Amino acid sequence: MKLLIVTPDYPPPPGGIQTVVRNLEKGLENQGHTPIIEQIDPEQYTPTKTDYLPTGRTLSALQIFSPHFHPFFNTVYRRVTEQIDEHDPDIVHATHIRMLPALQAAESKGIPSIVTAHALELSNKRLAAAALRQATAIHAVSEFTGSIIERDHGISPNSIIHPSIDVDRYTPSVETTDESEHNVFTISRIVDRKNIETIVNAWQEVDESARGDRTLDIAGTGPKYDSLVEKTERLDSVRMLGRISEADKIERLQNADFFVLPAGGMNYDVEGFGIVYIEAQAAGTPVIGSTVGGVPEAVGDGGTLLDDETDHVELSNKMTKLLSDDTVREEYVAQARSRIDEFDIDSVATQYVELYESLL
Repeated sequence: MKLLIVTPDYPPPPGGIQTVVRNLEKGLENQGHTPIIEQIDPEQYTPTKTDYLPTGRTLSALQIFSPHFHPFFNTVYRRVTEQIDEHDPDIVHATHIRMLPALQAAESKGIPSIVTAHALELSNKRLAAAALRQATAIHAVSEFTGSIIERDHGISPNSIIHPSIDVDRYTPSVETTDESEHNVFTISRIVDRKNIETIVNAWQEVDESARGDRTLDIAGTGPKYDSLVEKTERLDSVRMLGRISEADKIERLQNADFFVLPAGGMNYDVEGFGIVYIEAQAAGTPVIGSTVGGVPEAVGDGGTLLDDETDHVELSNKMTKLLSDDTVREEYVAQARSRIDEFDIDSVATQYVELYESLL
């Protein structure tokens, strides 16, 4: 099959949609299909003069109370139509509801289409409604995301397919395992809802006999980074790493005693899934997550969840338990090992192919 995948995000910048698209591309190629990636960044696109003229996409922009979208919508429609004419794809897959005109272009050419829903973007209910109505099929990245769609629009997604990772890339080896390294690791964009400060507060409460000489290593940047640096600069057992490479992230996940990220948020601004949790589990590392959004689906039985993601005392107790009880930690690792292959690139690609084939 030829699959035209239209996306606002694609590597090298890191991010959830980037990971979803790149791994889908790899998985489809591994199975002998032909993915064609058309990236159109809403913040960095180049419209032509005609893209500013009123069209049917202008009406779509007006209907969702976003008239400023119309040159972007026209650009998407034009570029997707050009790709359809050039490649004659079997399916058009829009990885974000903002790619609504890609779905319209597919319909104009008589091609089935799919739209993927994540979480935050669904707060734009008018745009979501238009994209969900327009698509031939709806894909949600988690049961949680599917529940938002059902609640807001009375529509059940055609398929729930979780994001994928290259499991082999994260699997520890003799070369990547450092027995002398002892740390607890987190990586995230440093924003309020990720509750990184809660992790720091909890770490300070962990019993010293359990903590030993371990460090809490925090990777990532964001608007709260500077204030967190100031908070931790006198804490010898906390290391602020800033932005790190993908290779460094993987090695740190492999060597950590556990990974912790009690991500929170409210309404739509939550984790639709949480790829980093399955990355940690593939690296053989148990995780501490939260009960918010799609996080429980990502963590599964390969870790533990906080009832209150902002409660540093509860988190401290769970940290202490993981550090002091090897049996519990090993059970989480074993349970993660038994489930992680379902998130591998090829396993997830098979689910997409089944969805695509159901539309042909």
